[in-house]
Formats: sequence, structure tokens, C-alpha cells
Amino acid sequence: MRTRWRSLAGRILLLTVFCTAELMVISFWLDTDSLVQQTRLIEYTRDSGPWIVRGIVGFAAIFITFAYLNFRAALDKISDEVSRVGFRWSLFAAHCSAMAVFAGLSVVLFGGRGSGIPVDLLAAAWFLAGISAIAFAALTFLPYAGWRQLVLRTGYLWAYAAAAVVSACVIGGMFRSLWQPACYLTFSLTGFFLRPFVSAMTADPTAFVIGTERFQVEIAPQCSGLEGVGLMLAFGILWLVMFRKECRFPRSLILIPLAVAIVFILNSLRIAALILIGNAGASEIALEGFHSQAGWIAVSAVGVGFACAIERLSWFKIKKGQPSPAAGSQAVTHEFFSI
Repeated sequence: MRTRWRSLAGRILLLTVFCTAELMVISFWLDTDSLVQQTRLIEYTRDSGPWIVRGIVGFAAIFITFAYLNFRAALDKISDEVSRVGFRWSLFAAHCSAMAVFAGLSVVLFGGRGSGIPVDLLAAAWFLAGISAIAFAALTFLPYAGWRQLVLRTGYLWAYAAAAVVSACVIGGMFRSLWQPACYLTFSLTGFFLRPFVSAMTADPTAFVIGTERFQVEIAPQCSGLEGVGLMLAFGILWLVMFRKECRFPRSLILIPLAVAIVFILNSLRIAALILIGNAGASEIALEGFHSQAGWIAVSAVGVGFACAIERLSWFKIKKGQPSPAAGSQAVTHEFFSI
């Protein structure tokens, strides 16, 4: 059973690594801010594109994490079907073809070419090619029956994961009213981390511009770290609700503000590293790939740390047969939250 589970886990892991690598390449190459707002669909692509990517990454991370921890027995059964189907090269070829179309349309759309073609038509085809590439990649590593069983055997986990991602976006949007003090704190922390590595630092606290004489950045509201805070709040609350019978309360509640603080500090470290990369002469890498990818990688790392802290440390987790603080001397059976 363990070998079969590793087979399923290995496929999902390979899919995750493969899609992450492609996403990083795309982020290095494309910048939605370079799109000219010509039509409503282009404006939507420019404003919502980064949020869509974050939502997909957040949903996948939350769903896979909770599925692994909460439904291992069910996932072992899915491996029986997975083991009968090998790697599908035909679907991988379809994925590569869709990515080629996506890349070609990106050149036309982001390069301002194709003046004779309606822009909305180009944008719609670009969206369709991207979605098709994701679908083909998913079916390459795991057959449709496997994905269907994964959804059915995990109950309403998909709904909880989607709700957590939407809540994170809503919380992040609500926190926008706090962007000025958050930006100032991020500005101060960035300067603190940057000062030991540069001899001449330039800083304008009024405009939130910080950097060196060669390279400077402006800390905008979306760079204040509030989006990562919203995602960690949603992830932490969902975790404590689903695994409330294995968590020691109120001790476990300490992890939420701790995770939020770490996310905030890592965001400042990200901006400081971005400035150092740009100051070294790699401004394109700093502003494009590193700027967009380092953030969600850091948030994902903190989420993994949150999970490991509760699972590994007995100060937070109630082990099987161990008395619950809330139940006195009564033993607590090791049960997962039923979804």
C-alpha cells in the first residue's frame, strides 16, 4: 500500500514540479503590466491575471496538503487505478502543442502585434490555449479516472480549498485599507535587511521608494505583504478547523500570528533580495521572475512549516491515546475532521 501511495504521490509531485517550472519561465518572460488597456477583456487580463495564478497555486497547495494528511486510506485505493495507466506521451504532445500556441499568441498579444486581428479574439484564444495546456498536463501525469476519484474520495475538500483561496483574496482586499502602515513597516524592514549589504542606500519614506543609486523600487500596496497575510490566515484557520481534534488549544492558536509575522518578514527579505539582484545588474530578473515568484514560494514554505510544526511538535499536537487538555483525563481517539 505504501508503494502504491508513493506512486500517486510521485505523479502529483512530478506534475507540481513540471507546472512550477513552466510557471516560472512564463513569469520571467511575460508581465501583464505591459498589456495596453485596449478592450475590456485585455483590461481584465491585466488586472486579474496575477490573482488567477495565485488562486490556482493556492488551491493546489491547500488541496494536495489536506488530501495527503486527511485521506491517506482513500488515496491508497486510487493508486490501484493509477498503477494501470502509464505516462501518456500523446497527451504530453498535446500539452506541448498548446504551450506552443500559448507562446505564439503571447508574442502577438504582449508585443503589440497582430493589428489586423481583433484583440479580444487574441485574448480569448490565449486564455483557451493556457487552460488547455493545464488540462493536458494534468491528464498526462494522472488519468481522468484518477482525478475523478481524487475529488469524490476527498468529499468537500475542493470546496473548502476554494473557499480558503477566495477568503484569502477577500481578506487581502479588505486589508488594502491598511496598505499605508503596512507599506511603511515593509519599507522599514527592507531598509534594515538591506543596510548591511550596501554602502549607499537611498530611501524616500514618503513615496516608499528604496534601493541603491543603481536600482530602486517602489513598495506598492500589492508588495506590502498583505496578500500573503490573508492567505496564511485562511490556511491556518482552515487547518485548525479541520484538525481541531488533534490540536492543543489555545496553544495552537499561537501559530497563526507567528506564521503571519514570518510571512511579513520574508516579504521584506524578498524585496531586499530583489534590490540586491537589480543592483548587481540583473534588473530584468529582479523585476520579472524573482519579483513574482519569490512571494508565493515564501508563503508556501511558511504553510509547510505551519503544518510540520503542528504534526511534529507534541506541544501543539495531541497524539493518539494522549489525554486532551479540554477533556480532562479522557483519552482522545485519533480522528480526522469528517468532510
